[in-house]
Amino acid sequence: MSAVAKRVHSPEKEDHSEIKQKMPAKSVDTVTSQTFDDSHMFSNFVVDKILGENSQQKIVFVQGHYKDSDVPAVVILERTPFSNETVNSILEGKCETAANLKNDIYHTFSLVPPKIHSGIKTTLIYPATQKHIDKYQHHDQFIIYETYEDYCSITEPYILKDQFSIQWVYNILEKKQEAERIIFEDPDPDTGFILLPDMKWDCKQLEDLHLVAIVHRHGIKSLRDLRQDHLPLLKNILQKGTVRICYALLILTHIWIFNSLN
Repeated sequence: MSAVAKRVHSPEKEDHSEIKQKMPAKSVDTVTSQTFDDSHMFSNFVVDKILGENSQQKIVFVQGHYKDSDVPAVVILERTPFSNETVNSILEGKCETAANLKNDIYHTFSLVPPKIHSGIKTTLIYPATQKHIDKYQHHDQFIIYETYEDYCSITEPYILKDQFSIQWVYNILEKKQEAERIIFEDPDPDTGFILLPDMKWDCKQLEDLHLVAIVHRHGIKSLRDLRQDHLPLLKNILQKGTVRICYALLILTHIWIFNSLN
């Protein structure tokens, strides 16, 4: 699936201070950060249409473009989960409120939280291809029982023909992008992997922690490609990944407790 990345220090040689340095303060879209001024990324953005939304997950998918350009873009807007800090700030009177309804013991309000708690996690895909637009367009969903023969004759040919570019995977493994976000790496070409925060996580609170392991081994397109000889790889990810995640959580917890007391 990917090229072998440059060898780094073994996990036994990394101490807790290195984990602290590797955990980023916030998630960064490395492609857009090279193209735009991050603080004014959407000042010239034009919304074309809403591709889809999920009211339960509080997420919306938008297609648009930048002024003076017909190159399409996809923007994902997502409300992040509540943290203890956010809840305390809202319910301790540090926000504007307006009463909407009162009926017996039930009251509804519109709350405007402080600016620091009103951010929306935003992902930009630019330039976006038609495949990206189709992916986030609303579709009816179905559950299909797929046999191994179905995978070989239908699914795998589709993956090989119409898969998204995985250049972002090579960029990570070759340390061209997101090198500062890597939490841990085992460089072994057969059982090694890189562990880093997924773009789904804003790296601000543990409630929605989401990490991703990217393996060095080639040829794994989906779960269907896993065989018995992949067991050492999977066990290595489970064992070493769990240890590094526990270390990182321990350090982050101490950092956030310290920050909350100061």
